Amino acid sequence: MAERLTPGVYVEEISSGIKPIQATGTSSAGFIGEAARGVPGVATFVRGFADFERAFGGHRRGPAGHLAQAVDAFFAAGGARAFVVRVLPDDALIGRGRDVLAVTDDVWGLDRPVLRLTARGPGAWADDVRVHVEPSRAFPGRAFGIAVEWVEGGRGRVVERFENLVLDPESPDYVVDVVGDSSRYLHATDLHRTEFLDADPRPLPPLPDRGARLVTRGAAGYTVPVDATVDLRWAGPDGVGATTSVSFAAARVQAAGGTLAADGRTVTLTRAQLVALLAAVPGTTLVAAEVDDTVTVTAPVATRAYLVVPPPDGSDTFDLGPTDELVLTLAAGDGSGPRTVTLDTTGAAATTPAALADLLTAAVAAADLDDDVQVHAAGRLLVVRTTAPDTDGATLTLVPDAGTPFGDVLTRDGAGGAVVDDLGAVTVVAAETVRPGVPPALSVLFDQVRDWGLRESSPLDPDLLPAPTGDTPLRLPGGTDGTTDVDAVDLAGREDANGRTGLRAFDDVDIQLLAVPGRTTPDFLAAAIAYADRRGVFYVADGPGSDDRQFAIDTSDVVRFVDGLPTRSDNLAMFYPWLEVADPVGVGRAPRRFVPPSGHVVGVFARTDRARGVWKAPAGIEATLPGALDLQHRLLDADQDLLNPIGLSCIRQRPGTGIVSWGARTLSSDPEWRYTNVRRTALFLMASLRRGLQWAVFEPNDVQLWSRIRGNVESFMLSLHRQGAFQGATPEEAFAVKCDTETNPQELIDQGIVTVQVAFAPLKPSEFVVVQLSQKTLLAA
Repeated sequence: MAERLTPGVYVEEISSGIKPIQATGTSSAGFIGEAARGVPGVATFVRGFADFERAFGGHRRGPAGHLAQAVDAFFAAGGARAFVVRVLPDDALIGRGRDVLAVTDDVWGLDRPVLRLTARGPGAWADDVRVHVEPSRAFPGRAFGIAVEWVEGGRGRVVERFENLVLDPESPDYVVDVVGDSSRYLHATDLHRTEFLDADPRPLPPLPDRGARLVTRGAAGYTVPVDATVDLRWAGPDGVGATTSVSFAAARVQAAGGTLAADGRTVTLTRAQLVALLAAVPGTTLVAAEVDDTVTVTAPVATRAYLVVPPPDGSDTFDLGPTDELVLTLAAGDGSGPRTVTLDTTGAAATTPAALADLLTAAVAAADLDDDVQVHAAGRLLVVRTTAPDTDGATLTLVPDAGTPFGDVLTRDGAGGAVVDDLGAVTVVAAETVRPGVPPALSVLFDQVRDWGLRESSPLDPDLLPAPTGDTPLRLPGGTDGTTDVDAVDLAGREDANGRTGLRAFDDVDIQLLAVPGRTTPDFLAAAIAYADRRGVFYVADGPGSDDRQFAIDTSDVVRFVDGLPTRSDNLAMFYPWLEVADPVGVGRAPRRFVPPSGHVVGVFARTDRARGVWKAPAGIEATLPGALDLQHRLLDADQDLLNPIGLSCIRQRPGTGIVSWGARTLSSDPEWRYTNVRRTALFLMASLRRGLQWAVFEPNDVQLWSRIRGNVESFMLSLHRQGAFQGATPEEAFAVKCDTETNPQELIDQGIVTVQVAFAPLKPSEFVVVQLSQKTLLAA
């Protein structure tokens, strides 16, 4: 409640309690099947067959063309909105691009892959994708962008673009999360994380130029008080370090070229003068430098001496056959005599880096140098490094006694300073602690200060940015459409780290009708029925049929087919027979083919919903099937006498009308849901009420809430009644809404449950129009 403490006029906005319930859609269709191309496992929205052709290709011959034909027929019959999912068999392969390397090599001078981009799903469609890795326009040097280009007919168009991506898992712009959640074409893998951070520890020393660093970006100069003193301290986690005190005494400032201000109490230094002043500090252990508009003060961090030996010629093993021994030499930086380790390699042949590391480790221990030298294998590299703290000037060499030397041996002598393995733990203090990633304001010395504190494994390291692809975009080769047939498991789909496939791809879109064109076997029907029941959508199935012109079936076979279905559902209607239509990819003069009827029928459903409402049965002389030229099985009344009672909806050719949908029954075992329009009306009401009553969740469960719910639902039902959705001349006859103490006893209230009962009188179709004709006798008066 608002406080009113000061006298005056207060205007408050008070809710009327009316929250109109919006009717949900009823005619958005979902089609799933095989297509010529396109991204599988993605529900793609299409508003016409031209959209389908752009995304999935055009018509095809045989069963592979059922999906395209059904979508074409849906829009021709009056449909307006559809989502299409492409399905591929389980042996289809995913296209993958070459690994994207970092902008610089690693500490060993070798390529450093940091990002892998793969196709979102399997299929040869990935051959049409080009991926561009670009520098970030907003944050150059700190982030990057990805553009996805679709190439068709030799011309490309950018279909997705992601900006300001980083390799930092803690960032909301982490490339793996952004691309994984938003891209319809790509998956991203952070190779730095999976192959470095999450892999087994590797003995890779930190880059020496990645120590903690203070960066100032002053403008005209730096104004500091005369005689001010600032302590700059750097240290490792073990406490080893040093402190440098910078005194801005008048004499020192003037020696650096600075000039005192008129008040004699402050001095202004240019960047060059600041660098000179820092360099002149006696015993300084910090390094100051001016680059462009930036002055940096770096804490020198020591690195141990190391050498890295890769097998020659890109091999994964060392050929020790030509050698008799390996000699490892450690020369200390204090000028004392070198110490050597000799490894006998007589009779040795091809040796892996790991095996050679074990041999050298044993030899080092035998020479009593294991406290000073460590030998490891890092992938295909042999790594040797010093471990003693005093490494300034130390060197390592590894030389075979004869034969071919080891390729390019990478070496680095030890550097002085604080020996720190983890540069993320290095701190630089200037009147206060500068923590990695936290830029405090050092008001005395610098106007703006940024602490790098980076280490080689840090995702914020600018050297880990993916290198731009430039004029050579990434391709995603290797994707295939598979060689086996799509089965019911492929249709049902799954959800895993790579996303959703099959029917599960519809989970994130709003559909009310489902079609699986041409799939009539029990296993496919069971998968589609299970999904329809779970999602509350209506499944329009195809009855038995084939695109084979020699296919023959009689009514008794159809009855056995329906009676043999393993499962039935309130949300299932099956239409029979298949239709004969013009074949757009056939040969010869005016070719024709037989196609499943579900695409035509779903289009009739959508057309009827828009013209008459979901409560009107989509059958009768209005339910014509555009494009249908003939039927695979011309049914007679005697045939439908057998098929209608078992719930099979028939398609008939009626004189003076043409080919029409002449059935409106479901395959439900419950007579209450015998008719398609009754069941679909119930699904429509459930979806609308579920969405329209979300506001009531967590509201106080009392009489006021019940009254508001009852009023909103009654208003919604009354609006439908006025549109002719229910039986009954009055609202009392058409529907009833109850939400009171009777439906909400205290025990339900205590469980957090509020119950509203809604009943409606559905409109049931007049399947049988009976005309009673009799003679009338005119009696004489």
